[in-house]
Amino acid sequence: MKLDPVDNQRLARLCGALDENLRQIESALDVTIARRGAKFTVRGEHAQRAAQALEHFYDRAGGDLTRRFRAWFYSLMPGIEDLL
Repeated sequence: MKLDPVDNQRLARLCGALDENLRQIESALDVTIARRGAKFTVRGEHAQRAAQALEHFYDRAGGDLTRRFRAWFYSLMPGIEDLL
């Protein structure tokens, strides 16, 4: 999948420092994500859902995504906040 229009600041916010946000999506949905620029390859049983999450957050990457990622991640795994 390719995210358009290409915006390096939005890509940086989407991926997070050292691709931390991508790793969270991988962990939550049990997928693998490979990226080269704005082109992403997502593999796994929930690849479609992960691709939708990437598009969703890219569309909203005009600001800080940290709180949005946490809220999304916690919504996938109820009770995980108590373990962290």
